[in-house]
Amino acid sequence: MNPSHYVVSALIVASLSGRGPAVAQTETPDTSGSALALQQSRAATRELLTSLRKTLEGRLASGGPVHATAVCADTAQALSGSIAKKSGVHIRRVSDRWRNPLDEPDMFEREVLRRFGEALRETTLTDATEHGQVVVEKGARVFRYMKPIRIQGMCMACHGEPDRMDAAVREVLRSRYPDDRATGYAPGDLRGAVSARVPLPDPRNR
Repeated sequence: MNPSHYVVSALIVASLSGRGPAVAQTETPDTSGSALALQQSRAATRELLTSLRKTLEGRLASGGPVHATAVCADTAQALSGSIAKKSGVHIRRVSDRWRNPLDEPDMFEREVLRRFGEALRETTLTDATEHGQVVVEKGARVFRYMKPIRIQGMCMACHGEPDRMDAAVREVLRSRYPDDRATGYAPGDLRGAVSARVPLPDPRNR
């Protein structure tokens, strides 16, 4: 039977050292649009991360770290809105150490972030790691998807140890984000995740 007719209703993908990818899943026939929602979530996530990276690299090249400080905290909001408008996927970035309060995670996102953090400590968090799940919110079925974001070298100018940052960057962060929680990271740390939500059709109408 064609695998595309199945959807992972609860999914964590992680690469175990020396053992290749491991998938914990429950497979059910895709009669609800979940497989399509998974594809849409992955595509929207790729677009957001790619766009953010290109924007950040451009700001760093043209004006240095000071001009890049708003990219992750603010520009991401505009990009997310644009992607949502054209794809129908509600998408955003979340972190338990947010800079922009709009990135504060809900209860579902907090739990998945906790699992991602656990996987990082166990060295099983890889580029293939993701989480997808069908949930019921206010009586409606919704597909929820999350993809971890890890700190890279270029992130350190704005997310590293404050005493190692450029003084101008520290001042911008202090004035714009007085309750900033997003510093003190090291390369490879879990920064947060992309979180996507796709409404699913009511199976009673099928």
